[in-house]
Amino acid sequence: MLAFEPTQLAQRFQHLRDPRIDRTRRHEFIDLLMIAICGVLCGADSFVEMERFARSHSDWFASFLRLPAGIPSHDTLARLFARLDPVALANTLNEWVRTSPARSAADEQSEIIAVDGKCLRASFDRASGNRALHLISAWSTRSNLVLAQQRIEDKSNEITAVAPMLDQIDIAGATVTLDALNTQKDIAHYLRERQAHYVLALKLNHPRLLTDVTKFFDQAAQRGFWTDAGERLPHGSLSTRNNDHGRLETRIYTCAPAPTWLDGFDEWPDLNTIVRVERTRQIGPNISTETSHYLSSLPLAPAKLARAIRSHWSIENSLHWVLDIAFDEDRSRIRKQHAGHNMATLRRFTLGILKAEKTAKVGINARRKMAGWDENYRAKLVMTLCN
Repeated sequence: MLAFEPTQLAQRFQHLRDPRIDRTRRHEFIDLLMIAICGVLCGADSFVEMERFARSHSDWFASFLRLPAGIPSHDTLARLFARLDPVALANTLNEWVRTSPARSAADEQSEIIAVDGKCLRASFDRASGNRALHLISAWSTRSNLVLAQQRIEDKSNEITAVAPMLDQIDIAGATVTLDALNTQKDIAHYLRERQAHYVLALKLNHPRLLTDVTKFFDQAAQRGFWTDAGERLPHGSLSTRNNDHGRLETRIYTCAPAPTWLDGFDEWPDLNTIVRVERTRQIGPNISTETSHYLSSLPLAPAKLARAIRSHWSIENSLHWVLDIAFDEDRSRIRKQHAGHNMATLRRFTLGILKAEKTAKVGINARRKMAGWDENYRAKLVMTLCN
């Protein structure tokens, strides 16, 4: 059984408002929240499954929750999360994550934060005319935690949501990585004003700048990074090689100080470095190559730039892909009012708990099953919520 008091949980939720009217409050607010969190942690992907899990482990829940009216029905849980303010819930749980022991002070100062969006494809509702839920997240690539998230409103896009989302967290000293969609001058200015560095993917949405950067690296490579005057061009390079599951990947990172003649150079704040990455992938006899370019406010430091660029993909591999595979998020049809948004928040929160637990050498899907099967393992996970 668990060795903590409900008051410890109450402190975590003290700023979250219960949306129910007084006469309908048969179940305590904290009880409903913890049943939902524990349910998702242990493999429940719907409100029906939350209720079934709670009923089959009612003695365990009774060891740390009051449960004055017993285990709530799935309808009760669904009504609560349909009405619960999704921004307030996300802020509460994200603040919980940011004060987690999984993140140290050193993490905050040298952190790489990847920013990217994800659409929950099955969350649309034709009957009400609601589009599929689209969330943008700030992902700590070192501690594998969602630090903040923002819903992309209808008739809007990710670009306008980046600053409001990052306003929720302290990014001073961190390096923020963004995909080509968010390679925008306004976002670069915002990050530097917040004392954060940027690494921005450069593609055809800035055609003249991309042409200039491509031209620089092509000509520099042809001359061996020597000028016509016989002077050595400052630059740095790093190569990595990975061989995993029959796939051989080689990456060559080349970086150089950003030339002042680049298109719009003065409009990108503190633009220090441009980077070229040449990727070669071999699977059996098949070989493919890809070249990409980046802008950065970081100084000329090949290892640091390579780490930031490589780390950005963890938001796809360690967050978005895992949410679809281990939580079946892309097929979730929970969509009434705020329920879909709130469930997405619970998935991201519990994913952080599961990733922070290092003793089980299995994947996230298996850890969710272990939490459902093994009371001791489940208790270990839940105890981390109160540390």
